[in-house]
Amino acid sequence: SPCALCQGDCDNDGQCEGNLICHKRDSFDEPIIGCTQGGTGDLATKDYCIQPRGPVIDDRLACSSASPCGNCEGECGNDS
Repeated sequence: SPCALCQGDCDNDGQCEGNLICHKRDSFDEPIIGCTQGGTGDLATKDYCIQPRGPVIDDRLACSSASPCGNCEGECGNDS
């Protein structure tokens, strides 16, 4: 059966429910966007199903230091 959000181990998008995509994870230090990190099922070698990220449609909505991005928003080059 297909993996739900934040479940794995997937090898491709077809193994995820609905419009979820398979996020290829290289190490435990790499967070899974939109999922809680840690726990016995959080393994470095597993790939997980996540929500696809959409593009920023309106440049006026782009993130800045005065208006920082929220979780799963915008395009960032660093953590600040």
